[in-house]
Amino acid sequence: MRRASFLACLSLATVLAAAPGCGDDTAPQGGGAPATPTTPDAPAGASPTATERPQPETPTPTRPRVHEPAKLPSAPPVQADGARATLRHAAESNADIDGMRAALLYLAELRDADLAADIRRRLLAKDAGAYVDDDDAAVGLEVLLALGDAQAAEEALALARALLADEEASPAIAQALARVDGARRADAEALLAQIAVGDDPDAALFAVEALAAHRSTTANAALSRIAGDASAEELLRGSALAGLLAAGDAGAAALAERLAADADDGSALIDGLAVAGVREVVPYVQKLVERGFAEGNADFEFESACTALATVYGDGADAAGAAQARQAITDWLRRDGSLDGDVATVALWRLGDDARGAEAAKLLAYEVANHEGRDPDVAIELLEEVARRGLADDPRFAAAVRAAAALEPSTSGPGLDLAAARLRAAAAYAFLKSSQR
Repeated sequence: MRRASFLACLSLATVLAAAPGCGDDTAPQGGGAPATPTTPDAPAGASPTATERPQPETPTPTRPRVHEPAKLPSAPPVQADGARATLRHAAESNADIDGMRAALLYLAELRDADLAADIRRRLLAKDAGAYVDDDDAAVGLEVLLALGDAQAAEEALALARALLADEEASPAIAQALARVDGARRADAEALLAQIAVGDDPDAALFAVEALAAHRSTTANAALSRIAGDASAEELLRGSALAGLLAAGDAGAAALAERLAADADDGSALIDGLAVAGVREVVPYVQKLVERGFAEGNADFEFESACTALATVYGDGADAAGAAQARQAITDWLRRDGSLDGDVATVALWRLGDDARGAEAAKLLAYEVANHEGRDPDVAIELLEEVARRGLADDPRFAAAVRAAAALEPSTSGPGLDLAAARLRAAAAYAFLKSSQR
């Protein structure tokens, strides 16, 4: 699972785990006629758009997952009004705060004209001087920050201070603080450092990742304590280590070498190291994969490394680094043909291997056609890349985008219905973002 979705979909994963057929590739086909951090102005999970470059590369043969060809249900063309209605409906859903957040951030990326006023009316409502719902308010403030709202930074800082005073800091407020920039960034980082050492492990993970993405030097003491704590989860230790490496901490390299050699769960450590733009983690990601090969099984490390490399270089700012990452993945595949070809396809396409487009389209079609009982993360990741590249009308992807946008609510369980709703929102976003090109 990609890091961004792992963090954003914790509640959905909990529901899906209890749903019938979850995680089972043989689950019945679905019928039926949405932070890695990105650039400060873009929502989590969305990237600046770019055209697909006609740059031929010969795809390395990979092991396809054993499954039947996709049989997508017939679906009508997506209409702009319907797509916006889908996103607005998802943005108003109280049943799934993570899905609501994703839809709101999609609308922010699309510069929806009514979004800011709607957030202030609906999510920032107050009763007796306090927000009606603190988590809703934090999500709303995060989206306002993505829109560049001038007041939102002060409001987010004030809410964070109040929550910390009551020992109720949450993932939502950590995500909001991650977007505070400019003159109040140092204040936000000081609050994130407090959340990072707090009692809520999910909030701590978001806070640590935000500090790493900011390349903050103000929280090195807290990050050093977390990264050096052998009793801490390796996912959290990895994010703290990424922050230390990004900040140029004097002891970070030695600690990274030690963790790469001694980690009990190399894939979890790689997942933690996967912070957008922090290229300093790449040598240690590679060392952990090599350790897996040396121990006779690098499957989990490979999957985590593919996602990590795509996360680190997915902003498109380092073409040379992305090319080196593609080469590393290609070399690993050549060493072991049993490694997961689907994971490689997603990562290589995100890393700029345009020759993977046809494989990515087939994988998206399969994931959409068989969405019931499956984690939606792969399909959502592909739909967001379709949006970034502006390919919703491309013949390779159009049928899957239409089918995802028309998914009916599931009758198999509430968790599956939430997954279908997120797919619909991601498809609507892919269509609308592509239409802006």
